[in-house]
Order: sequence, then structure tokens, then C-alpha cells
Amino acid sequence: MSGCPSAYAVRDGGTIECVTLGRLVSACLAAFLVAGFVSAGAHPARTEAAKQGRDQVPPPGYKRLTNDRVGYTFLYPIGWKVAGKVVATEYAGTAACQSVRKVDSAPPADSGPGAGVRQSLVQVCWKPVDDLTLDGFMASTYGARLPSLFGRTRLAGVPAYRTTGTGASATYFLQSNAFRLQLQSSVADDTAKDSLRSAQVRRIVSSFSLTRVR
Repeated sequence: MSGCPSAYAVRDGGTIECVTLGRLVSACLAAFLVAGFVSAGAHPARTEAAKQGRDQVPPPGYKRLTNDRVGYTFLYPIGWKVAGKVVATEYAGTAACQSVRKVDSAPPADSGPGAGVRQSLVQVCWKPVDDLTLDGFMASTYGARLPSLFGRTRLAGVPAYRTTGTGASATYFLQSNAFRLQLQSSVADDTAKDSLRSAQVRRIVSSFSLTRVR
């Protein structure tokens, strides 16, 4: 082949250069490794963030809330407010919480403690994990009532428990290696906005993802 027996002729700028098979394989392997290193190492954080959806541009009408310490992120509608603990569940009583909510109507300040606030919300509460698995925690907390109160599901790509029923208002439990989380969703009792708020709450919950499972 172009006067190069047992070799490969490589054309470079019009010049024929004889290259042995061993040299050609070594050169190709080196180029492959360098290209792989550059592509993999160029934006490692961005690659991982994209996998979790953190750096994706929120769709129109939505913002993104991200908690880097606990390791979760989700979308919420523009017009909703980020808050702390709103719903006083038994689990939330000794947990740290973060929420997003939309208040549709609030009573006057002098209405007294019996007046209610019509609001829709999604609240996430967390505690550091102990020596119990998620199954163990649910069994020890709810005992024989567990099958009637919760069903197994998946949330954020991991095993979870959800209260029975199909409505947008629900309670979820899930667990990463660092935290056990409770996600509480609630829709305001307002027939005029029920379908809108239900759709928004479902969208928030479905967008929930863990950015740090381990």
C-alpha cells in the first residue's frame, strides 16, 4: 500500500506517511482518552445538575426552588410564596420545613382564632435519618393502621409511601441516605379555584426530585 508493506499510509497535507499498526492504534487510543477526558471533565457539575433537572429553565409561569443542604428541588407557580412551616403535622413538629403556598383568601386580622385561611400549599419537612429504613419507620409509626392509611408508590425516583386516595391533597414519606422527608400537599376548599389549584399542586409534586440521594 503506497510502498508501505505491513503498515498503514496516512495522508497528511498531501504527504504519504508510513505508520505501523501499533503506532496507529496507540495514537487512536490516546486521542480517544483525551477526548473523553475533556468532554467528561469540562462541566461535571453541570452534567450532574442537568441529570437532576436543576439547571433546566422552568416552564412559563413557574419558578424553581432548590434546597442544596437537604438535596431536593421542585417547580412552583409564579404568584406562590416560599415560606417555612405552615402545616403542623405530627412529623413536622420536630422537623425543619420549607413550603410554597398560595393564599386565596384570609380573614381580617381581628376575626379571631376560629377564622380560617383558604390556601393551597406543598410543604417539605425533613429530619436526619436514624437506624430505621423507610419501611421500618412507617411500620413503627403507624403499626397495624399502615395498610389502611398509606400505599406504596414512588416519588422523585425512589420508593415512597402516599396516603390512600386519589386527590391532590396527600402526604408522602420518602428517604435519602441523609434525610427522611415528609411532603404534604393541600388544596384550598374553594370550589371556584379547586381545579386550578389541584392542577398546580399536582404539578409541584410531580416535579419534585432529589438532587442528592446519597
